[in-house]
Amino acid sequence: MFLFLYMMIYDVILLNKVICAFLIIFRLYSTMSGRRLSLELRTEIATLYGTNEYSMEALSLKYNISTSTVHNIVKKKAKFNTVIDRPRSGHPKISSGADDRRLLLLSLRDRRLTAKQLQEQWHVNSCVSTVKARLLSAGLRGCVADKKPLLNAKQRLVRLRWCLARRTWTVEQWRQVCFVDESAFSLIPNTVRTFVRRRPSEIYNGNCVAVSARHRSPKLMVFGGISGSGVGPLYRCVGNVNAHSYRDILVSYEDYLHGKMLAQDNAPCHKARLVMGWLHEHHIEVLPWPPYSPDLNPIENLWAVMKSRVKGKEFPTKDSLWVDLQAIWNTFSQDFIRKYVDSMPRRVAAVILAKGGSTRY
Repeated sequence: MFLFLYMMIYDVILLNKVICAFLIIFRLYSTMSGRRLSLELRTEIATLYGTNEYSMEALSLKYNISTSTVHNIVKKKAKFNTVIDRPRSGHPKISSGADDRRLLLLSLRDRRLTAKQLQEQWHVNSCVSTVKARLLSAGLRGCVADKKPLLNAKQRLVRLRWCLARRTWTVEQWRQVCFVDESAFSLIPNTVRTFVRRRPSEIYNGNCVAVSARHRSPKLMVFGGISGSGVGPLYRCVGNVNAHSYRDILVSYEDYLHGKMLAQDNAPCHKARLVMGWLHEHHIEVLPWPPYSPDLNPIENLWAVMKSRVKGKEFPTKDSLWVDLQAIWNTFSQDFIRKYVDSMPRRVAAVILAKGGSTRY
């Protein structure tokens, strides 16, 4: 009987010891297994210990942390007068400062090099992700190149002088200008994109843009005009536009051009003697136009809107595409068109700011 009671008491004591040991281990694991105390909590612990209100053991029980953690916090406060985490060295960089500058120079010399190509030219034992990270830290991000005409120094100077002469024009004056242009809508859209590596502010730098080019593919050429009074008639061009066909287009625009100034680009058919004679006979003033300046013609933005609305659609014939383009053209209201026409003062200011170079328009 006594032996049985003894064994029962022994088992209870042993069980209590096991439970206590388990609780101690669980507490130590929960408090010391990588858990980081917040900066506010570390500051509070260091402050309470500094005022002699609590001992290390009392702070350990109060915040349910180990005594060694309290000791480390107090020691850091006494040594550095702060409990903020000290800078950590981490893994040493695989490249030096000179290596990073050489990589940056390689990318700036040729914006179209991919990260893989730069890695091969860098001659540093690194991965492609390291190349991207170094360039990203320098502000160079891989982007799709915007298409802009290639401008030389003479063309930039002409653009700058043109804008300087019209920098004081008001919105009302620009609303009296009829902006006309032709645009080609392809039945097989070109989806080729050029990637460059640049900084956010370098989007329109000469070496960060893709030169726009003409591609031979089935396409439909249309002619249109806009002004402050809204859109003019949309004209379907048949074959190549020459002086005679362009004069026929202007005949269809005669009523729309009444009392307006004509803004057209410098295409040969626009400057033909036959066309200029017709304009002179009908007392239509022509606004001189700087070369390679689609960013100064707001109708270019309207063409972009139309191309975005037909993007992804399949047109078996040019007739089906023409029907769709007419429907889209007729949806443009006067307020919608004025949004682009009224941007002319800002366009002129942007060209002046770029010293005749390309702009975001």
